[in-house]
Amino acid sequence: MFTKDTALVVDDSQQIVNLVSKMLKERLKFGRVVALTDAKEALQTLKEEQIDWVISDWEMPGVSGLDLLKQVRSDPKMTDIPFILMSSRADKESLVEAVSAGVSDYISKPFSPAKLDEKLRRFLHIKDRRQDIRVSPTDTYICEVVATDDKKYNTELINISISGCLLKTPVARAGIYIYDALPIQLKLGETNLKLKAEVVRLDSVKDDAQDASQFMTMAVKFLELDSESKIALTNFINKYRIN
Repeated sequence: MFTKDTALVVDDSQQIVNLVSKMLKERLKFGRVVALTDAKEALQTLKEEQIDWVISDWEMPGVSGLDLLKQVRSDPKMTDIPFILMSSRADKESLVEAVSAGVSDYISKPFSPAKLDEKLRRFLHIKDRRQDIRVSPTDTYICEVVATDDKKYNTELINISISGCLLKTPVARAGIYIYDALPIQLKLGETNLKLKAEVVRLDSVKDDAQDASQFMTMAVKFLELDSESKIALTNFINKYRIN
């Protein structure tokens, strides 16, 4: 369930960072865990990398976990990241303060792997919602698709999400079929992404009779995105989502 996710763990105690990281890797099977002991470094990491979950201690010297939470929530690109605060605090005032700052959940120290598992699973829908954000660019972007017969097609981007995109492509008489895994080159302005994608749907163009004979739409699902590609796609989506 978490094998494709990256979690960021932040605590000024190296022992706790190691313990929580081990829980995430061994019990919950996270694909990647970034373990840090400094909140300033954590904020920089959040700006530079694709992070799916944040688990942070509250009481840290300098920048606290609550400070980190507030900075994360002030950035439109990170408002939906599930953020769990770890703390030995149990007073009502602290809980209210954390909720007001936008915390996703709160976990009291010490805690068991089962408790952490429970907290994370409660917020899976947040991650799913982020994955489903789909935008239709107002500008024209071209994606080159290489068919199984090695023929190249220049296609136009209709809409895109972090998980895939819909393309308008000249009708491929052969070489493109459902479930094909094809290399594609997606040109998003100055960013040129070389990706692999699976064809999940092929349809005729229905809005224009002339187009219908010359073009078709092709929906693809991205496969094996690396962190650099995820960041580029997220930034592109946020650009059109915000504007």
